[in-house]
Amino acid sequence: MNNIFDAIRGHVTAREAAQVYGLTFGRNGRALCPWHNDTHPDLAFYGERCYCHACHEGGDAVALTAQIFGLPMLDAAKRINADFSLGLDMDALPDEKPRVNRAEEQRKAKSELQRRWNFLCDIVREADEKLEKMKGWDEPMFTTVLAARARADDELNLLWEVLCDARRA
Repeated sequence: MNNIFDAIRGHVTAREAAQVYGLTFGRNGRALCPWHNDTHPDLAFYGERCYCHACHEGGDAVALTAQIFGLPMLDAAKRINADFSLGLDMDALPDEKPRVNRAEEQRKAKSELQRRWNFLCDIVREADEKLEKMKGWDEPMFTTVLAARARADDELNLLWEVLCDARRA
């Protein structure tokens, strides 16, 4: 059944599903997260996936659709197939599992981790520059910038732990 989910991932991104299924987007391109009672758009979109910086949930278009409508994954896949007119045969099962190129998967994962690491470092650097220019904590953007820096720091720490665990394995 993985091939059905892979086929859907190849046709529909989480952002496209979010737009079609009515999630509310903020000016920053993020949406209100369906995994928690979100009042500030925390659901960011990266490639074909989404990730909430507040509750740390996320996934592909199927996972997002399942969460929005409270459906099992297979039913969410069927709904996407119908709503996006993909025409995929949902009853077809592959004769054998597709061959996985582990080296290519590892290279892609490492590249994605590096891209994310650089992105978060940029956020921290920009926040530090903004904080240095501010005259004091009573400026309107101070807490916003400080919170963004803290979230980026938290995610950098998590990524560091993942990288350290991967090296030990």
